[in-house]
Amino acid sequence: MALGSAWRELVRLTEIADDPETISDLLALAGAEEEGHPLSESHLREEGYVSTADLVEVLRTLGALVPRTDGKLERESVLMNATRRMERSR
Repeated sequence: MALGSAWRELVRLTEIADDPETISDLLALAGAEEEGHPLSESHLREEGYVSTADLVEVLRTLGALVPRTDGKLERESVLMNATRRMERSR
């Protein structure tokens, strides 16, 4: 649940390409917005994650976040566009 929520949160943003720490911070802010959010600290722990940095690493490992030549991570465009199309059809 947390991993999917993290990805959807990143897809929702119009422009993002940043270092892993900043992306992790953006996800942490989203989780802090409301109690019970899938990205909240308590939900992350329930799913076995230490922090949103773990989610960024998993997304990078899966190829959903890809490194640029400047070292920043950006969303993989095909997966991002497919996710956006799926979200619109719901």
